[in-house]
Amino acid sequence: MPVALLRLAVLSVLILGAMCAPAMAQAPADPPDPPPTLTGQDFVSPFGGDNSISGVCRLESPSVFDFEAAGPTTGPYTGTLTTTGSFTLGATFPRQILAHSQTLAIESPAGSIVGTLNGPGKLGDAFCSTMAEPDSPNVVALATFPYEVMITTEDGRQYRDRGTADQEASASGGAFFVAYDNFVSDLERPEAVDEDDDGVNDGLDNCLGTANSDQGDQDGDAEGDACDSDVDGDGVDNSADNCPLVANLGQADFDSNGIGDACDPTFSSSGTVSGSGVIVVGGQSLAFSVNVRSLGGTVTGGCSIASRSVTIKCVTLTDFRRSAGKALVTGRATFNGRPTPITLTIDDKANPNGAGKDSFVADTGTNSYGGTVTVGNVQVGS
Repeated sequence: MPVALLRLAVLSVLILGAMCAPAMAQAPADPPDPPPTLTGQDFVSPFGGDNSISGVCRLESPSVFDFEAAGPTTGPYTGTLTTTGSFTLGATFPRQILAHSQTLAIESPAGSIVGTLNGPGKLGDAFCSTMAEPDSPNVVALATFPYEVMITTEDGRQYRDRGTADQEASASGGAFFVAYDNFVSDLERPEAVDEDDDGVNDGLDNCLGTANSDQGDQDGDAEGDACDSDVDGDGVDNSADNCPLVANLGQADFDSNGIGDACDPTFSSSGTVSGSGVIVVGGQSLAFSVNVRSLGGTVTGGCSIASRSVTIKCVTLTDFRRSAGKALVTGRATFNGRPTPITLTIDDKANPNGAGKDSFVADTGTNSYGGTVTVGNVQVGS
């Protein structure tokens, strides 16, 4: 082997080896410390304001009240708290809280919190006046409820906290306030949420429910490759994509081997096409000649197709594709003197004669001329 070719071969091996070598894995960064629990959180909504309660105090049947309130909250998550919910008081004295359902949300520089206070709770005291107007209930309820919340930190990580909180709800003459204090968590620190156990917090995980510790996202759509139905983002579903890891909306497959040109390892952008002969289209004979060379996608050469009524000449060739004995060449041409796009499709059957075997087609986008070579041949080479 000549020295120059040997050097080129060695260089190619080194380049391919570098491309195929696995990337050095970086040690994962230690996760940040969890945020604080809600232990010590307090909330007192201003009496009146935008707070509201509705319901009727009844003696013969349970009394149901719906409420909403908002106001400042202090503690580990100083900010604003909003809450909505309902509770049901029993008809007999001492009244019991038969049911309770409540949501709460906290917006704080320390994090965002959403969660619930549910269950019948532990009743401290409850009062419901039968003298209340239907739209102005007089009611006081003191109880301890279990809470469960999701804490989202500023960087998007999610944590769970649970415990109990004391609540007081009071309404009189249409005015209403609700207060929480003595939040006590069951946990020393909130629990990081990682439902698929891949080591990535759910708040940052790009494939919730599907383990993918590498968080690969080839098309950058924030949906991880492990759960993305279109990994390369070309609009073609993975199950139908002939290049699922390389974007190719057109799904071109020049050699019809089921592997798209964009990722076909047998496809080459270098090679040659040469030949001349005659093809018959619609009873009309067309003479053609082609002489094209491409080196790494740099295409040179030309073509011509001529009959009594058609003259096509290649002007600029811009793309070359070759796989085995087939080649596809695209560029610009003139059709009877007018500019037109041109696509040449050549199939070399590797027959020395070529006539009756090879094919040559020139497509201008609006017209196609070509077919089996009846006289002459075409050759596709590397």
